Amino acid sequence: SVPEKAENFLRGRLKDNLLFVSQTDVGNPHLVVALKSEIDDYARVGELLQTKDFFEDGINVHFCVLGENEIKVKHFERGAGVTLSCGTGAVAVASAFIQKTFFSEAEKIKISPPGGKIFVLSHAGNYFLSGKISFVFDGVYYEEEEEND
Repeated sequence: SVPEKAENFLRGRLKDNLLFVSQTDVGNPHLVVALKSEIDDYARVGELLQTKDFFEDGINVHFCVLGENEIKVKHFERGAGVTLSCGTGAVAVASAFIQKTFFSEAEKIKISPPGGKIFVLSHAGNYFLSGKISFVFDGVYYEEEEEND
């Protein structure tokens, strides 16, 4: 369940725009903040929720607006900030909206973050993701060698 301090903060900050707030763990902690309409300062709200006053180890926060055929989502991930997409976040969002009966089990749910559409299907307690994938970048990681005296 959502810590009372965090829920009170969101109710005070978002006022009548807050539809519901839900906390879940899908291998890592997530807070789903369902809104009636999008907010411009979601990055600031996500950042404020990272303090130890609300969540000891931080939390991934997903700001959602239910559309006609989709859930529009903006992600703020602990340790990273604003991200274009989040697979576990999509599952957390779908799970929260199913629990609040906006969708039913076995219904394919379209999640629309800025990075592109993701479809989530829940079946028998398992979640399946599908969507278009694309190569974004590659890189090389160089590890510093320790100097031996």
